[in-house]
Amino acid sequence: MKPASVWMRALPGVVQSPFARNALALYAVGFTAFLFPLVTAPYLARVLHPTGWGRVTLAQSFGQTLAVVVEYGFVLSATREIARATATARAAVVASVLGAKAFLAAVVLVLGAAAGGWLPLIADDRRLVWSALLWAVGQGFHPLWYYQGSEQVRRVLGLDVVANGLAIGAVVLLCRSSADGWKVLAIQASAAGAVGLVGHGLAIAELGWARPSVAAIRRRLADGAGLFAYRLAVSGYTVANPIVLGFVAPATVVGYFAAAEKIVKTVFVAAIHPLNQALYPRASRRGAAAGMAIGSAITAFGVGGIIAGAAVGLAAPLLVRVVFGPDFAAAVGPLRVLAALLPILAVSTALVMHRLLPAGRDRVLLAITVAAGVLNVGLACGLASMWGATGMAVAVVTVESVVLLAVGLATRRLA
Repeated sequence: MKPASVWMRALPGVVQSPFARNALALYAVGFTAFLFPLVTAPYLARVLHPTGWGRVTLAQSFGQTLAVVVEYGFVLSATREIARATATARAAVVASVLGAKAFLAAVVLVLGAAAGGWLPLIADDRRLVWSALLWAVGQGFHPLWYYQGSEQVRRVLGLDVVANGLAIGAVVLLCRSSADGWKVLAIQASAAGAVGLVGHGLAIAELGWARPSVAAIRRRLADGAGLFAYRLAVSGYTVANPIVLGFVAPATVVGYFAAAEKIVKTVFVAAIHPLNQALYPRASRRGAAAGMAIGSAITAFGVGGIIAGAAVGLAAPLLVRVVFGPDFAAAVGPLRVLAALLPILAVSTALVMHRLLPAGRDRVLLAITVAAGVLNVGLACGLASMWGATGMAVAVVTVESVVLLAVGLATRRLA
């Protein structure tokens, strides 16, 4: 039998495997997340202009950082536990995670309301601050962690599609001027909250309700503390960058940097990250040995990242003009710098999710990310003060390169 015939016969079985279905569903989830900024960014950039866009982006960064607190790294720690747990044990995991998130959401709302009054550029707009807080809670309650761990991502896909579709329509209908920036986050908060409620409701209907005890919630928080600290430290040199930039630059410069960062992160989330997520539950079940089997996959991630980065760098002027309009021409330089992130993030994320996390190297990751966060703040304050959005981009690429080097060295020690 010819090799091509063998592949054709094997293809239906491969496509119908749980892993393939989960991977395709995660790509679809990534696409729906990609759909919102893809459709709304060109509209909002022209309605809000660079200054308004910068203020909204800073508020979004504030919300994303707080969402990490509510989510508490459960997308890593609880996903890993769901992947390893029996069907009967999953109900207790879900209950304790929801109890922990409810407690964390209350903390975020109280402390976040106070912290919002100190943020540059948005402290004078309490509607923007509170919209960011509610969005943080909604994002933190997203149920992907459960469906990813149980390899049933398709079940939450439809919720994301409907919620993002309605959110896009609401943004176009309700956001008409630079004063409507707060409505963007309020709409996103409503969509995220609906997905969280329905998604967790379906999980509880499948598994049955188990009331979480205070002791179980404490154990859940204690067990996830290491990965939470890791995720929070990562946010210090990723999602929080517009906040850092806001302390040393005006809102217009924040808007230019945010436009460039939005394009690069959208490409990464839509094209590269879903396959990493799909492989993670299996790597978790198989432990550190799984890393030996996916060496070729990590190489493929790197090659794909290089291709994507080169494409974004070459097309930077066109991408900025089409997506954000002529007012954002100053974002082309930062975008060309940030395009280098795509191969760097592709490889470092793969090494973390398929080698270090399955091997339980949580403390090593925490040390790396805390050091990276400190380095990021120092570089950003210095370079952004001198070169604005381009300086911030150089700082981000430098920090991510250092992280990749450190993660690579840590991975070699596993051999």
